[in-house]
Amino acid sequence: ESYYVIAASNAVGCIWLGEPHGKEGGLLPAAPPSSVPQVSRAEPQLRWPRLCVDFRDNIHVNRMAMKMTEKLVVYCPRCNDQITRADLEAHLSKCIVKECPAGCGALIAPKQLQRHLDGCSARIEACTGAPYCCTRQLTKAQLLQHQPNCKFVHAKPELEKRRE
Repeated sequence: ESYYVIAASNAVGCIWLGEPHGKEGGLLPAAPPSSVPQVSRAEPQLRWPRLCVDFRDNIHVNRMAMKMTEKLVVYCPRCNDQITRADLEAHLSKCIVKECPAGCGALIAPKQLQRHLDGCSARIEACTGAPYCCTRQLTKAQLLQHQPNCKFVHAKPELEKRRE
């Protein structure tokens, strides 16, 4: 078993090669470092081979890893669009978020503004009694409290009959 490390260009680390050697030099079953057996001083010491690498000197390793991941599909953290990792930086420079115009404080990408406004709790709406002279303009939460008590909403059926 082998374990591979992809590290930043300034990292220093070790790569587990996976084959422990006994005292006589014979190979023991491979095991990840987390399951290294605890040995007492009376038992022969096990040597776990490691390859320690200073990745600052191996920039080509990082370039290869970067090239391999360029085609990965990622989500934009601002607008949730799917784009390739290679295009993410250019997309982020164009993807500008703005504060909700209704005043709820949410940061929204322009593509998602209308969907947000449709369900925004701070959006101001007119009372359903507006055609019958109610002039109240309230947020959704306030409107839910206002409408059961609005005399114009209650008068709506009667006013509809008079129009006919």
